[in-house]
Amino acid sequence: MTNLKIILPNTAYEKELLKIAKEFKENASVFDIMHRDKIVHAYENNDFEAYFTVAKCFREGPIPKGFVPSSFLWIMDGENIVAIADIRHHLNDYLRNVQGGHIAYEMVPSFRGKGLMNQIAKMLLAYAKENFGITEALITCREKNIPSYKVIMRLMNEMGGYPDTDTLVDGEVEKRCWINTTTN
Repeated sequence: MTNLKIILPNTAYEKELLKIAKEFKENASVFDIMHRDKIVHAYENNDFEAYFTVAKCFREGPIPKGFVPSSFLWIMDGENIVAIADIRHHLNDYLRNVQGGHIAYEMVPSFRGKGLMNQIAKMLLAYAKENFGITEALITCREKNIPSYKVIMRLMNEMGGYPDTDTLVDGEVEKRCWINTTTN
């Protein structure tokens, strides 16, 4: 898998979207991201048109109250969606100080454990810088999410950055780190 690229969700890959939606539905995760939830909801309601509408709304507006603009992204390897991500174009006080951050990501279950997330995370950091001018990205994960935390620590070591104060969300520790979007 060396031909990774980032694309905006589009109907040209609707069959692939159906495939990953089924995978996400059958492989529940306590570390879900909003994007995943939107895909599963569309699958359960057989309404992928609504998913594409929501993705466009979050990117272009109108933005739902309490949210910030964000881009839902697919990370592709050829014709396969291997991961999904959200990049928030900027942060509000809640994202900056309590829960969330600039970038959220999740591997499609059948592509987990293949060592791709570090490369994908670097691609997402570059995308955030190129498209939204983000020079330092806040990336967070629950303390129990060891794979994600390892990716964040690797990124901090390779790209530069620093840990922020952990927060408590729903009784769980949320690890928070600022990562440079370009290497030192």
